[in-house]
Amino acid sequence: MKMIFSKTVLRSENMRRHTLLSHGLRLIALCVFALLLLGAPMASAGALDDARAAGLLSDGPDGYLHLASNDVPADTQALMKSINSKRRAKYQEIATKRGLSLDEVAARAGAKLTGK
Repeated sequence: MKMIFSKTVLRSENMRRHTLLSHGLRLIALCVFALLLLGAPMASAGALDDARAAGLLSDGPDGYLHLASNDVPADTQALMKSINSKRRAKYQEIATKRGLSLDEVAARAGAKLTGK
């Protein structure tokens, strides 16, 4: 009886260690995934700040980014299009919730962004 009990306890301990290890690995994987997800917007925010500082992009009163000139690099233009698309989707979401038009929400955001 004593031998059976100790084997059972040993198995139970091994299962618990395995479970803790498994949960630990899952937690680590989840943290890495979250950092990757959070890193992408941070990277684009940094790129946007750089483009603004270089005078390549500016916020317009209509709530969207605009090119400062026609000779802006293609990657900066792609960044602008991506951000404007995300802004448009967010403005539409807000407009739908509040019963406003997309243009009204975009104009209000533009006023905040430009300080006017």
